[in-house]
Amino acid sequence: MVSFSVGARDRIEVDSYPVSAGYRYRVYGAYQTDVRQYTEGVLALDFFDGKTKRAVWHGYGTKRLSQSSPTPEKRRANVDQATQAILAEFPSRTGAGLAQTD
Repeated sequence: MVSFSVGARDRIEVDSYPVSAGYRYRVYGAYQTDVRQYTEGVLALDFFDGKTKRAVWHGYGTKRLSQSSPTPEKRRANVDQATQAILAEFPSRTGAGLAQTD
């Protein structure tokens, strides 16, 4: 059995780094901080054993979403691309079934 979930969450990214203020003003220890807000899309796939109902594998992918509304075709392409990337990490079949991952 396969279950999926799709969502989005607001994220904040903060970077701080030293900047040179120059010797003329004798300012030392000056830092610049950049703050960026963005929306991150998430797609998660969960695989379950149909008999035992136990989870056997979980995979997920994230992508920074643009501010503009994508067309339905672009949304579909994004989901397809994410699904392929997630399934590329799916374990191969073993003699007894799916390999379980943590």
